[in-house]
Amino acid sequence: MIVYKSKIFKIREEKVRLPNGKSPIYTLVDHPGAIMVIPIIEDKIMLIREYRPAVKQWLYQLPAGTIELGESPKQTASRELVEEIGYSSNKIKFIFKSYTTPGTSNEVMYFFLAEDLKKSKQNLDENEAIEVKPTKITKILEMIKSGKIKDNNTISGIMYYVHVYQQNKL
Repeated sequence: MIVYKSKIFKIREEKVRLPNGKSPIYTLVDHPGAIMVIPIIEDKIMLIREYRPAVKQWLYQLPAGTIELGESPKQTASRELVEEIGYSSNKIKFIFKSYTTPGTSNEVMYFFLAEDLKKSKQNLDENEAIEVKPTKITKILEMIKSGKIKDNNTISGIMYYVHVYQQNKL
């Protein structure tokens, strides 16, 4: 049963039969999916610093956004690059996907690498407060280690890029 529906997601309660035979009621979030982009210019990754009202903090993150109706994840990645950092790219490559919060939501996050960036114009949504922060990967890793980067999806994307993607390129 749907208990709440917003412009982006639905919250539903559902009785679920588990493999152990029990049937608890779960509160679940249906989400259309999202993307996160690792945009690279020379030896820097284009981080953003965005105010997040849910945690009442400015957070360092990779550009990200919700997949809109009719969009592919790659189309969303292209759109979000322009909107959030003011760059476009003809070289956007899917690198991996993961569930953001599988205990409560079916949201899938698709991660992309964007290279060969071309300056355009930042086009923020009315509900976005974003500063673009080009940052060297060594500095980003220090920010993760020190706790300055707190966003789990950003940490996952950076760690995948450094420890899986780049290692496979060697």
